[in-house]
Amino acid sequence: MGAARGKGSKADYHRLLISVEREQFRRFKARAAFENLSMSELSRRFIDQWLGDWGERLVPYTVQEGDTMASIARKFYGDAKRLWGILYFNGLDEPDDIVPGQELLIPEPKIQP
Repeated sequence: MGAARGKGSKADYHRLLISVEREQFRRFKARAAFENLSMSELSRRFIDQWLGDWGERLVPYTVQEGDTMASIARKFYGDAKRLWGILYFNGLDEPDDIVPGQELLIPEPKIQP
């Protein structure tokens, strides 16, 4: 959580669209105004706080012949359902997007194979 966050160009940002209850929205908007922040800046601060240092401890992994995203997730987390975290962390959208020899970064591994 360095001070550099929030300092990038508009191209560095992605839009996050969420649905909240009317009461939550009213309170959030009021809180942003009270703190003299835009709702976007307050959202980024909350996200930074929630993320903490998650995703900073990484293990590089080279995809092997016969690997699937599910098998890689089981190898590092003991749970195939965690494959989406690995995919999204690496900027991929589909489990079939991996090929042998490809380098992946495994965020916050629970198991060291």
